[in-house]
Amino acid sequence: MYTKCGSMLNARQVFDKMSQRDAVSWTALISGYVQNGDGIEALNLFREMHGEGLKMDRFSLCSVLRGCAGMAALESGQQFHSHVIKLLLEGDVIVGSALVDMYAKCASLENAQKIFDRMPERNVVTWTAMVCGYAQNGQFEEFFHLFGQMQRLRVELNFVTYVGLLTAFSNSGYPEHGRQIHGCIVKVGLAEDVSVANALASMYIKCGRMEDAFVVFDRLPNPNLVSWTAMITGYAQHEHGEEALKLFIQMCNANQNPNQFTYAGVVKACATDGAMEEGRQLHSHVIKSGIERHVYVGNALITLYGRCGSMQSAQKAFEDIQRPDVISYTALLAGFAQNDLCMQAFNLFCKMQRSDMEIDNFVFATVLSASASLGALGMGNQLHAHAIKDGFEYDLFIQNALVDMYIKCRSMKDAQNVFDKMLHKDVASWNVMISGYSQSGHGENALKLFFQMQERGIDKELVTFTSVLRASASLAVVEQGRQVHGLIFKTGYESDVSVGNTLADMYAKSGSIHSAHKVFDNMPKKDSVTYNVIISGYSQHGHEKKALQFFEEMQLAHMPPNDITFICVLSACSHVGLVNEGRNYFKSMTQDHNIKPRMEHYACMVDLLSRAGCFDEAENFIREMPFQPAAVIWRTLLGACRIHGNIELGKHAAKCALELEPQDSATYLLLSNMFVVANLQIDAVNVRKLMKDRRVRKEPGQSWIQLKDEVHSFIVGDTFHSQTV
Repeated sequence: MYTKCGSMLNARQVFDKMSQRDAVSWTALISGYVQNGDGIEALNLFREMHGEGLKMDRFSLCSVLRGCAGMAALESGQQFHSHVIKLLLEGDVIVGSALVDMYAKCASLENAQKIFDRMPERNVVTWTAMVCGYAQNGQFEEFFHLFGQMQRLRVELNFVTYVGLLTAFSNSGYPEHGRQIHGCIVKVGLAEDVSVANALASMYIKCGRMEDAFVVFDRLPNPNLVSWTAMITGYAQHEHGEEALKLFIQMCNANQNPNQFTYAGVVKACATDGAMEEGRQLHSHVIKSGIERHVYVGNALITLYGRCGSMQSAQKAFEDIQRPDVISYTALLAGFAQNDLCMQAFNLFCKMQRSDMEIDNFVFATVLSASASLGALGMGNQLHAHAIKDGFEYDLFIQNALVDMYIKCRSMKDAQNVFDKMLHKDVASWNVMISGYSQSGHGENALKLFFQMQERGIDKELVTFTSVLRASASLAVVEQGRQVHGLIFKTGYESDVSVGNTLADMYAKSGSIHSAHKVFDNMPKKDSVTYNVIISGYSQHGHEKKALQFFEEMQLAHMPPNDITFICVLSACSHVGLVNEGRNYFKSMTQDHNIKPRMEHYACMVDLLSRAGCFDEAENFIREMPFQPAAVIWRTLLGACRIHGNIELGKHAAKCALELEPQDSATYLLLSNMFVVANLQIDAVNVRKLMKDRRVRKEPGQSWIQLKDEVHSFIVGDTFHSQTV
């Protein structure tokens, strides 16, 4: 009774208190451990029973063989096979079937087939074990041969056979094979059997065919709790949160009481959709049902609150769990990392280590992500050492996370070292390095890696092309960009809007605005970024009126402009001197588009007004800003004062800029140049001297040239290039 109710602790207490135990007692307890998933304890008990000299029968042997099958413990199964032979039970149909099942589940199909062939008598259980073994191990040719033989011999299949086969095909990921079994199920009239239908729906769910799963579910006259839970969980797993919630409501309306697994599934659906309010309502139902301490429900709640940014609620859900497992800790750790609570993530990781909890590669990757967000190189180095100590040094998942961490901590040298030591690299490894070099201003290294990737025949993804195009744009090497464009065309990614945007941006920044326009025209879909790129491109190339025409076209296309759009538009107005138009565009940001101006927009307006000589208005504009003007505002004003020779205002602007950023070289250079233009040489020399006294250095100029498919980088005063004369 206790074993069938899943209470193995009580069952064991009764067993231990028995003054006399026979084979039935031992077999009952062994079977209980097997049925409750504790095969190790079942095997230990069997050996203890054998040591006490009790005679083993076919039932105790079948139980322990099922335990070996459940754990895929081939070596132990072979030992018990020797006991079967000694007892002359190999030909017994029940024991023989258990042996076939054990070998099949241990992936030893040759041994399973030998036992199967030697059996004088076979029943439906024997056939089911053998055909399911072939299906589970992906040997479909042998499966269909044997399944056809079953049908020819008219072996009467039952629902257990079909459930076993569907479970096998669920794990194989081949829904077309499952469809064939589905056809057989319909023919024999088992399509409305709830156990078979649940297995069918589960198979389709695991293969990602939710529409097929719903058809099976919808045709059930009386779906049970397992049916509802499977569908709700399936929708959640495949990120169809809205459908999962709708089905949950239908389930409640059908007077089906959800269990912990149902709640876990629907809470996960809320987490997927970021539906915080619905999740909180479900949490209250969970509390009313008295299952908030269940680990499955608690883990789902932690994930929900973590993704929705409510870490206080996530911690409370964690504390409510009666026995948190490694998934509970990992969910809380991921929540801290996602919400930039990096020290809390690191402290929790240390707590996991102190409690001797088994830490997997996902946990390491999560805490590495936290240290990357924090930019904490020292913490990242410690984690790297822990990963090596715990045997994860050559784990691909961890290595990719390490590379990403070092890149985000601005240590490209360490990132390259990890990358070089990788025994195997996947496309993600190459992508993260190329992206890292591109974002950190080392475009030539990004291009070198990309062409190495090309030589090795590694497939590219969207992110690969967008990263390398950004690198080409930063170097302004149009020929390299054209080569990448050719590869994009071959792989069929050209129609993707993000790739099209990056292509247009690359051509614009490389000086080929006509090619950028051509890419723009050929794009089947356009978004706000597309228009931003072309507006910015024309503005930067001195075609400001063309840029403004594209802005008008953008509005006619009902494409909503964003804050970046207005930076491009205001900049174009500034270069052409369209003061009235600029004023109107600035007003329309808040009035028509509900966009709050940022510092960059105010800088554009100051540039527009001061370039046009409207210094009084520019000063008033600065005074009326809703926040403290940044140094960039004053430098913008200083630049215009240099053009118009407004020395006094220029000196005031320089003073304000230097108070905010005393180590920025641009202010000193603008002020010095203003004095030079005004023929105030002594003042210019004094500015240069002040710059020297404060140890302010100008970043050296850098340029790139392309020669025979290789990009060469040059810095002012550099004498280290191999071809330096």
